[in-house]
Parts: sequence; C-alpha cells; structure tokens
Amino acid sequence: MHLFPGLEWAQELGKRLNALPEYRDSSEKWSGTLVMAVLAEPGKLDKDVAIGLDPTGGLIRDVHLVENHKTAAVDFVLAGKYSFWKGVLNGKHDTLSGVVTGKVRLRGNVFRLMLQLKTPDIIIREMRNLPRLFVDEA
Repeated sequence: MHLFPGLEWAQELGKRLNALPEYRDSSEKWSGTLVMAVLAEPGKLDKDVAIGLDPTGGLIRDVHLVENHKTAAVDFVLAGKYSFWKGVLNGKHDTLSGVVTGKVRLRGNVFRLMLQLKTPDIIIREMRNLPRLFVDEA
C-alpha cells in the first residue's frame, strides 16, 4: 500500500495500467502528456504534489513528480484540491464533473481530451482500485 499522493503510488498505477489489455487498446492512439496536480489544503496536505504521466501510444512510459504544475510543459494539467482527489479515489467525485463545476482546473485542449475519454475513465477506475493510504490519515 502506497501513500497518496506520492510517486510510489503513481508508479504502481502505471504498472497496473500497463498490464491491462483494455488500457493499451483504449490508449493506443492517445497523444499528450498529463499532470495530475493535488493542491495543498491546511491540515490535510502541506504542499502541492504534481504527478506527471506520459501515456502516449498505449503505455504509461514515464511517471515522475513535477516541480511546478503551473509552468510544466505538458499537454494537460488537471489541478484540484486534495479533498477533491481523495473524493475521486473514494468514488464520491468524478473528474469530468469536477472540470464542469470548477472543482478541477483543466489546462489544455478540452475538446482533444473529450475525444479520448475512454482512457481517462480507465485510469480513474484503476486509481480507485489501487490500495492507498491517504496522507491525512497516515
């Protein structure tokens, strides 16, 4: 079990996704790098944690921490408060509705992302299935 948000948790997510034929098939034509930014909240998460993924061509090719999600040279950034992401992992929130309601800020071409929605759906499903320990509960 890995701490969320954290690099080890994200690396395990990448391994799980790469092992899924469904993921490989859905993301075969995916193009674009992605950052998931988990924003700090007093008493819950002390500082922002941004995780970079390169899911181009059907495989998670790289998982790393991103120093500054605001200036990262990537195609998409999804930035939301720690509580929101925790709710996503617990099945209480959905990232698409988070974008629509403003709980998640999206930087990047929303139309391009919408054309590739099956891939993020699988990623979110696996995020929920991945055992984790939340940093505010550790």
